[in-house]
Amino acid sequence: MVKDFIFVKYSKNLTTRLDKKGLSTILKKHTELFAKSENKFLKGISPNFRKEIIFNLENYKDDLLKLGLTTGLMAKALQNGFTAESEKPIVLQGLLVSRDNKIVFGLRNKPKFREKLPDEKNDFKIMLCPAGYATFNKDGSLIKPFYKELEEELGLREKDIDKIEIFGHNNDIGFTEGIRLTYIVFANLEFNEIKKRWKKADHSWEYIELIEIDFQEKTLADMIEAKDLSKYSKKARGIVYSSVEPPIIYIIKSNYFKKF
Repeated sequence: MVKDFIFVKYSKNLTTRLDKKGLSTILKKHTELFAKSENKFLKGISPNFRKEIIFNLENYKDDLLKLGLTTGLMAKALQNGFTAESEKPIVLQGLLVSRDNKIVFGLRNKPKFREKLPDEKNDFKIMLCPAGYATFNKDGSLIKPFYKELEEELGLREKDIDKIEIFGHNNDIGFTEGIRLTYIVFANLEFNEIKKRWKKADHSWEYIELIEIDFQEKTLADMIEAKDLSKYSKKARGIVYSSVEPPIIYIIKSNYFKKF
């Protein structure tokens, strides 16, 4: 595992707080920052997404997750090679476990309208799902944008979930260049039922297929170490390591399964 993928596990005493900096100030700063570098950093980015407000990780210390704000403009510029130490846009993802004890993985798609985006090195790779940027809400809630992604990508709603736990985060190196925060989610639907919901979801196009893997220590360890992924998907070109490795390796090494 890459050293910078180290997983930061949250305690049950975690609290979050929104640092309410002015949105207009952030937008102005980012617009001025990229005024002379539009072509270099923002090729292929949707004009609407540039103005998207996203939660930024300001700090994590003493069980306090301090949230700031950033923009889609900054998020995509980071993917294109821009560096700014204070900018850590948050991506939310689910380690989703079905009622029949399968983890739900998605094989990332590459629709034509996204062909100019800077994250093509992760296309056709296996990742946890759902996943998406933590879009701003005035409550400073992370669960709200997560449920939004869950419904858009998989067609699942809050009533389909028996248990959900905010788990931890890691650096999202090689993908968004921000912070990837993982929820562990236990659904009350079996994998095949989730698959049916996914096929009708608004953003089902984000994945070529869904992949089921037993939520057990050995099967997860085998997947992490596998050099040949054809047993999981004939179309897979690899694994999105910043999505899969940190939370799963933490689970394996922390004796998570012995708690049940």
